[in-house]
Amino acid sequence: MDSQTVISAFTHILYQLIYYVFILPFEVWSKAIKRLAAQRENKALKFSEIKSQWPMFTFLKRWCIDFLFDMLIAIAWILALYCIIDNFDFFVKFPFKDSFGTGMKSLFTVLYLGYSSVIGIHLVRDLFILLLKPISKFLGWLNKPAQHLDLTIDKEVL
Repeated sequence: MDSQTVISAFTHILYQLIYYVFILPFEVWSKAIKRLAAQRENKALKFSEIKSQWPMFTFLKRWCIDFLFDMLIAIAWILALYCIIDNFDFFVKFPFKDSFGTGMKSLFTVLYLGYSSVIGIHLVRDLFILLLKPISKFLGWLNKPAQHLDLTIDKEVL
């Protein structure tokens, strides 16, 4: 094993750590912001604009999956910033002798959890979409005309 292979492997590891810790949360957040802006431009949440066969299901799907999760992703950093400021305010008001290390630990914990919370919300969104997939397949099956359904009739019709 040569040194170039080891350097290449550690460079790859360092890049992936930097990507997943710092860049990926920002990309998830920016995509959620873009989807919310597109929803506003397309008027996707206006019930009167929905022309599908099941308008209420379409509205609930758009509201729960397309809006709610993206909205949570968009405001997650605002809530995290509030928690950081609140945590820092407590840290400044009560300066105990041993509280500096504890305060800094909690400050950085809230900072990291707030920054990476968008990944957790996005994972929950993807799991929710996977759980709704059988319902979507069933509704697609209901839309098929009768002659295209894969039904077998065992009894002979007289």
